[in-house]
Amino acid sequence: MTGKPKNRKSHSLRRRVPKRRAQAPLREALLMIDRLGSKGDGVAPLDGGEIIVPGALPGEEVRVSHNAQRGRVEEVLRASPERVDAICVHYGACGGCQTQHMRAEAVAAWRQQSLEDVFARAGFTDIRFLPVLTSPLASRRRARFSAERVKGKVMVGFNQRSRHEIVDIPDCVVLHKDVLAARELIASMVDLLARPEVPRFSALVTLLENGLDIDLVGREEDSLSLAQREGLGALLADSNVVRLTLEGQLFFQKEVPLISLAGFLVPFPAGGFLQASREAEMALQDYVLENCGGGPALDLYAGCGTLALPLAKTRAVHGVEIAGGAVDALAFVAKHHRSRLKQLTVQARNLEQEPLRPEELAKYETIILDPPRGGAAAQIREIAASAMRHVIYISCNPKTFARDAKVLHAAGFVMGAVQLVDQFRFSAHIELAACFNRG
Repeated sequence: MTGKPKNRKSHSLRRRVPKRRAQAPLREALLMIDRLGSKGDGVAPLDGGEIIVPGALPGEEVRVSHNAQRGRVEEVLRASPERVDAICVHYGACGGCQTQHMRAEAVAAWRQQSLEDVFARAGFTDIRFLPVLTSPLASRRRARFSAERVKGKVMVGFNQRSRHEIVDIPDCVVLHKDVLAARELIASMVDLLARPEVPRFSALVTLLENGLDIDLVGREEDSLSLAQREGLGALLADSNVVRLTLEGQLFFQKEVPLISLAGFLVPFPAGGFLQASREAEMALQDYVLENCGGGPALDLYAGCGTLALPLAKTRAVHGVEIAGGAVDALAFVAKHHRSRLKQLTVQARNLEQEPLRPEELAKYETIILDPPRGGAAAQIREIAASAMRHVIYISCNPKTFARDAKVLHAAGFVMGAVQLVDQFRFSAHIELAACFNRG
């Protein structure tokens, strides 16, 4: 963020926790779970329709209490052989994980089936899937905590599933220990800064090479009193935090925040994008290296260089990115590590409003895209209209990926093997990578 949002007071007040509406009385039912939905919930027939039952598995008979849309498992009368005991004491209350009650093999099969269903609706069949790559426990290096001061006590954790209440999590099986340890500091900061009218905060914590990067959302810097500023400074002085931003605005920086990408130390911009685990980052890099030709490559939505940097060691790469901080970070590496790179150039450009045209694409052998959740519809249309033959597409949203893949397919591209990367362990989120080639 380079400037303050307009009407900052309203911006913060929108974070008030909404009042809970009166709940309709629950009913009880015995259900047979038919299948898993897209978020890993059991789905069962009921009263001529379907009902979602979190924590239930296909083939199970369960007794539930329910409303018209959702059921809560009260008792599993007949368990699936795929059921296992959850490994986290917070599972079921915390909304961060959805699949701890499933065997790992069942999770992988469900993920693949979910994608096959999405692809089938877009007209793709007989897709070849590579084995799912799953991040290990305690490897998540980035997380957004929710925090709130209630009756003099600060809770730091994640929201309950489909609710606004926070579950305090002194322990977590998926977070890196240094990210989890940031809870205590966040609690102290929220205790210092919370106001009765806005008691709730969120904190994005990113583990970097030289410490933690935290963006605290809930109080803007210009609203702090002198005592609060001094209190924050004292809390940060003895911490491993290298940078603290408040609502995206820099408040504290001990040294240049650094992230390691493909062996390069890269200045990490505030609010910059980073894969959730290093293992996922390396899996995506390996996939791109294995499927990218040896000629010049174009990395679109390049970020800080997760994919551009390993490629640029052996071929010319041009990175395109809209975020100014990421462009500066990638340009820094291109300038200061020139001897370790074949060739790396970088450009700031909004690909949604100004996608690269076919004549601009013609100089590259391979295009790599890693767009945000909305996909890359405008750029994909230009690629389809070009003479390009090789595309590698990385996505965190199967639906927009399938939409864009359909455009490529209509232009003569054939989808190759698809790699699923389970970097958000035990959640419904998935990262995927696929290559497209045409003669």
